[in-house]
Amino acid sequence: MKVTVVIPMFNEEAGVLACIDAISKVLSSLSIPSNIVAVDDGSRDRTYEALSWLAKEQQALLVACHERNLGVGEAIKTGFRHADGDIIVTLDSDLSYGADVIPRLIRIAMRGADVAVASPYARGGRVVGVSPLRILASRTVSLLYRLCAGIHLTCFTSMARAYSRNAAKAATLLRGRPGFESQAELLIELNNLGFAIAEVPAELVSRARGKSKLRISNVTLGHMQLLLRILIKRIGLRQER
Repeated sequence: MKVTVVIPMFNEEAGVLACIDAISKVLSSLSIPSNIVAVDDGSRDRTYEALSWLAKEQQALLVACHERNLGVGEAIKTGFRHADGDIIVTLDSDLSYGADVIPRLIRIAMRGADVAVASPYARGGRVVGVSPLRILASRTVSLLYRLCAGIHLTCFTSMARAYSRNAAKAATLLRGRPGFESQAELLIELNNLGFAIAEVPAELVSRARGKSKLRISNVTLGHMQLLLRILIKRIGLRQER
């Protein structure tokens, strides 16, 4: 078995070294074949240069690059296409879910989950230092997704996940939204295709380096548009019956 960790990055020059170092240490402790695919999503700073320098020092680090910013959804799909692991972990580059969540995600995936999702809202999870507004937005949209999509998960917005090779391959074939709402959309689409999804309690913390790219107003609008599309689709299906 091999594990690949996919990390989308956009203007993360300040945190590149700390991110790759933390993930590399965790992977080394697992004593199984592993590698890292870092995807520079059209950064305007020196993220790509920093990753390229690290890749010369670390054979297990592969760097992919978008010439322009395509969004986190497309960055993850690019990572999936370059990944060769049997289990593919995705993680935020700011380590808002620490690298220590990787073994727990892998463990749940090895038990049969096609997608293991880290959740700070599941029993045993927690939130530390994150703004109340961000938490309110995240919990609200997750509740709305649970009601609209009928999937019993506590968190649809977490990027910290482990995918089976088949689930990751299926994800690359889906036409989805490019923004942060793509993470919720991906879960819903994979669930509709019959893939098994499970949650892993995790700790969500505020980023220690760099500046967040998440704009609550823009992200919320994206989620509302996706929720509306899901509702329209469900209403259409009911009318057909």
